[in-house]
Amino acid sequence: MSNEQQEHEQERAARECASRFLECFSTDAGEFVLNRLTTITLDRPVLFGGSTKFAAGIREGQNDLVRQILQQMKLAKEG
Repeated sequence: MSNEQQEHEQERAARECASRFLECFSTDAGEFVLNRLTTITLDRPVLFGGSTKFAAGIREGQNDLVRQILQQMKLAKEG
């Protein structure tokens, strides 16, 4: 398989993945879950008094997972 064919296949796979995220989180149940995930991650501070760097890293990882879901949905909507 040529480099061009590999790139085309990777782009196709990325579009498929993004469309699946959009399909999943566009349902009533998916929207509920995504709103809940946003509330318990992105809407909360990463650091609290006495937080360690380790705890902050875990919190930022949680935030990043929700950001990735939102990004996949955005990519699917943009086509």
